[in-house]
Amino acid sequence: MITLREQFIRTFDAFVDATGVGEGTLSDRLLNGGGRMKRIRTGSDIATGTFERVMQWLSDNWPDGAEWPEGVARPGSAPAEAEHTIPEAAE
Repeated sequence: MITLREQFIRTFDAFVDATGVGEGTLSDRLLNGGGRMKRIRTGSDIATGTFERVMQWLSDNWPDGAEWPEGVARPGSAPAEAEHTIPEAAE
């Protein structure tokens, strides 16, 4: 079983690879800081609610044709009005 941190990193990286969005740009949009993802990679933590919110956003906005990362549970669909909005950062 992989950790939640590893699930988050794998999913974040797969989204970046599939869309071409820069890591700093996506980190800023999702985590309210362009350098937050770098800190998470080196051991920094995020709140459980932030993890859930960001994973839901990534799932809801997943690019067509891109494979969801293996070994990562994908959240179900959010209500239509919540899709394609940037989640609020919790930290």
